[in-house]
Amino acid sequence: MKIEKSHIHAPCDVLPSELLAEIFKLTSKPPPFCKTPNTNFTLPLLLGAVCHKWHEIAWGLPTLWKYVHLVLSIKHYDVCVDLLEEWLDQAKDCPLHIVFRVPRDIQEEFMEWCDDGPFEMFALFTRKRVQWEKINLDLITQECVASLEECEGELPLLQAVALNDLANGMDIDLLKDSLALCQLSLKGSHHFKFCHLPSCATLTDLYLSSLSIENTISLLQETVNVKSCYLKYIDSEFYVAVYNDEDEEDLPLSFPFLETLVIDGCSSKHMLGLLGKVPKLHDLGMKGMGCPDLPILDQFFKEHDCKLDKFHLTIDTSMKIDKIRQVLGHHSKTLTSLSIYDN
Repeated sequence: MKIEKSHIHAPCDVLPSELLAEIFKLTSKPPPFCKTPNTNFTLPLLLGAVCHKWHEIAWGLPTLWKYVHLVLSIKHYDVCVDLLEEWLDQAKDCPLHIVFRVPRDIQEEFMEWCDDGPFEMFALFTRKRVQWEKINLDLITQECVASLEECEGELPLLQAVALNDLANGMDIDLLKDSLALCQLSLKGSHHFKFCHLPSCATLTDLYLSSLSIENTISLLQETVNVKSCYLKYIDSEFYVAVYNDEDEEDLPLSFPFLETLVIDGCSSKHMLGLLGKVPKLHDLGMKGMGCPDLPILDQFFKEHDCKLDKFHLTIDTSMKIDKIRQVLGHHSKTLTSLSIYDN
């Protein structure tokens, strides 16, 4: 029996366009915002390449285009710029989730190739700034920073910000009027300094990596309502030299709503020493602990009446489990989860 090809249809071909549109929306789930992707997010393009019908549906759904996850490529830079412009146009008025990554292995080469860095892309991003809901950006040049700073006071929807490879002297006061801002992640260098700091009273989640103790304290002073805080590779080597007696009158800092704290690769003496009252702290993680940290941890537990139910430790080989149990003391009665890992 001979069957004409034109009469053969895939089951999905008979589905109504409205139903296919709903299925497309459900499949539009990008990688987690806080994890920078290694590849571009191309779902709308993949769907649109299946057939003419799917192309029409995908190009008619602005919500499919709200996720802009772009990994920079020198070889295909001009194509990326053109694609980004069309992508943002297809998103129309939807709130945008923008992730822009410059892989470390090409950053130096890119800087030599293009003096202004990815300035064209940032110009396209900032054109849509009133629609930003979440942004995760690699800021590798001062030109990128300058482009971003033009957005001050025009970010009404902004809820989450991650700024990486911060250029020295950046003014993050651009976030000051972002009343919806609740999540902030900053990754810089120990020599990086802020020009101005925003008021971060609305922040509930804070992630700080590779900043100086000076910057860290300044930010913590502005985020007293934070609920979750992750401190990683904070440089406290010159802690005593940075702050004099007058500065330390404002320390330690109280965090009445802090529930989760992770200290990763930092001096526990200085990081835990920053904390005053933390009545709601119930989830504590410490990575890179050694024997010298135990007395500091013991003192912290004695001075703070926090009811821990989760405690996560990454320790070096010199640490003894029984010593950890001894330090935990009465907290071991309230713990529901204790995780200990070797470095």
